[in-house]
Amino acid sequence: MRSMIIIGQVLFTALWLVLLANLFMPFPGNAFALFLLLLLIVVVLHLLQMLIFYAAFQSSIKAEGKDYLFIFLFGIIGWMMALQKQQLKQQEEQQTSGKGPNTSA
Repeated sequence: MRSMIIIGQVLFTALWLVLLANLFMPFPGNAFALFLLLLLIVVVLHLLQMLIFYAAFQSSIKAEGKDYLFIFLFGIIGWMMALQKQQLKQQEEQQTSGKGPNTSA
């Protein structure tokens, strides 16, 4: 899953760079309007994903501001990063409390 997250981050970073480049150096012809519309769609969808993440996991996951920023920037990839971070925290807590699968009786 880690490699999938890295690939997703690279792809979303490239997407953001292209969409933001259109704002500072407008693409010729109708491409400017198309990429502006795509930027609007990406921003709205990622804000919606942040709200869904907050509503669905506010009681079970202790998300920080950084997690919400990653969800905004990377969409579902940011969501996967937050869930993976929570799983790692739970595993560490289990191991330190002696309830992990690696403990011997």
